[in-house]
Amino acid sequence: IDWDFYKTKVNLKLYTEDEMIKIFEIIMNFDYLKDNPRAMIDMFSDVELPMEFIEKYGNKIPISALVYGKHKYKLKASELIKFNIVKAPKVGDRATIRCGSDCHPYEIIEVSKSKLKIVLRELDHKPVEDFDYFNNQEYTYESNENNYEITAKLTNKGYYKSQYGRVAIGKAHYY
Repeated sequence: IDWDFYKTKVNLKLYTEDEMIKIFEIIMNFDYLKDNPRAMIDMFSDVELPMEFIEKYGNKIPISALVYGKHKYKLKASELIKFNIVKAPKVGDRATIRCGSDCHPYEIIEVSKSKLKIVLRELDHKPVEDFDYFNNQEYTYESNENNYEITAKLTNKGYYKSQYGRVAIGKAHYY
């Protein structure tokens, strides 16, 4: 579905909010917009979603649609985890902390029972064999139990934050 096209051709004011929720449920059940998060953000900004909808489809809704859209939902960090809006990290997952333009690689070594707090340890990084500062700035990463550890907490905006900055979970990157 080309949501932008659909929005321009259909007057959404002709639908009640309940009818819009039913349309949204069809879209969510068939994953029509799974590869178009921007369209989902636009879509969900038109109608205030009931909490039952968020509970049911939270794992398919982009976090930005809920916390930055026209209807800003006051979800607690624990609800973001509970409704699977934020994917809970696991021990061993890699992460990157950005500090200005610098990136520092970490690994998750501990996750609290509530999934709201994580402990990260910095990874050792070494340039790859054909490293080139301007064209191939790639590194290999290794665990080191002697490296620095930090704690990060999940914010109500849906990201983990440490005293050094925002934590991007999923990939370790040094820059």
